[in-house]
Amino acid sequence: ATKWPHQVAPFMSGAPISGLLKVVDYSVLGQQLVRKDGKNRVIEHGAGRPDADTVFCDPAGLCFIQDTGPRHAGGASDEIYRFLGIKNDDAFEEPVRKAVTEEGRAKYHAYPQEGGGAFHCIHVVGPDFRGRDDAFTRDEAKGQLAEAYKNVLCEFRAAACGEGGPKKLRL
Repeated sequence: ATKWPHQVAPFMSGAPISGLLKVVDYSVLGQQLVRKDGKNRVIEHGAGRPDADTVFCDPAGLCFIQDTGPRHAGGASDEIYRFLGIKNDDAFEEPVRKAVTEEGRAKYHAYPQEGGGAFHCIHVVGPDFRGRDDAFTRDEAKGQLAEAYKNVLCEFRAAACGEGGPKKLRL
C-alpha cells in the first residue's frame, strides 16, 4: 500500500517553499539549447551534470514506458536516456513499468554506473492535453498537473530518506 499522504506532508503542509526553489534557464542535465549562426548548439551551464546527490526528472511518454522503451524516445527524454546509458534498451526496468501505468504517475529509479555510484531519475508522465476530445476546465488541468508534481515529490522524498540518498531535485 502506498503511504503518500504522510510521505509528502512536509512538502504539502502549506508552508512557503519559495526559499527552497531556484528557477534556472537550463535543463535537468545542466544544458541549454541555443541558436547561434543559424545552428542549434548545446551549451553546458555551471551547475553541470547531475551528481550522486541529485535526482532529476524525465518527462516520459506513457507509450515509451509501457510499450516501446527508451530506444524510441525523442526530445528531452532522448538526451536523458543517453545520459543514463539506457538509450538502446528495448524496455524500462520492471519497477518503472509497473508503477507508471497512467498519466500523473511517477517512479524513482537509480541507474548504476560503470565507475560506481548511480544516476538518480524520476520518470513521470504528465497529462497530455493535445488532441483530447473531452473538455476540461483550467482548474481540472491544474489538478492533473498538481497530481503529477505531487507524485514526483513523493518519489523524491522516498529516495532522499534512504541512507546516503540524493538531496537535490531537478524538475
